[in-house]
Amino acid sequence: MNIEIEYIDQNSILSSRSEDISNFAILKHLAIAGQWYLPALKYYTRIIGIFLHYVEYLDRTTLNSSKFSLPPTIRRDPTETGQFSNLVGKGIGDFLSKRLSGAKVTHNYEAAMILQGIPLSGSRPDLYCIGEAFQFAVEAKGFSAANVSAREMLRHKNQANSGPLPVNFCVASVSYNLYTQVKCNYHDPFDRNVELNVTINRELNSVHPETPMP
Repeated sequence: MNIEIEYIDQNSILSSRSEDISNFAILKHLAIAGQWYLPALKYYTRIIGIFLHYVEYLDRTTLNSSKFSLPPTIRRDPTETGQFSNLVGKGIGDFLSKRLSGAKVTHNYEAAMILQGIPLSGSRPDLYCIGEAFQFAVEAKGFSAANVSAREMLRHKNQANSGPLPVNFCVASVSYNLYTQVKCNYHDPFDRNVELNVTINRELNSVHPETPMP
């Protein structure tokens, strides 16, 4: 599967890229996103369980065409499809947190809060990720919709920024178009939920005429 990605990094640089992921890796990330380390038997048990439960969404030919399959209409359940889409969003967020942001392990954010003795209240992201010498949060979503609006991305970015645990940065990973061509907006929302103030920027830039105007 090839995932088309709109990537905004910590320097607010926007780029388009793609990442390939094997069919087994898809199952692995769906099964263990946020689970840290699992003993070998349980690791494979979860992968097999995911495959058996959602087998009609995981047709190999369809996966090789960079999308997920849907059950026949007579067995299609919008609630189940929504649950699977959410699971895919979390799995892709887990995959990209490691591929793009340097995560070594990922935990469910709520589990990290419990270990810290923090009450489970208020808004919070999905994943707490640990790298070599940093930690960060990821809000991971998955949708069947063909696109995600800027307003929706702002909401997901704000949730990525929420939560009581101290992090070095945070990311909104929003996967969509899952049943046509898998795409993902992977945005580091650092300082990006502040609207561009053209007026004050122009005033500041006028102090240094050599600085380009926005």
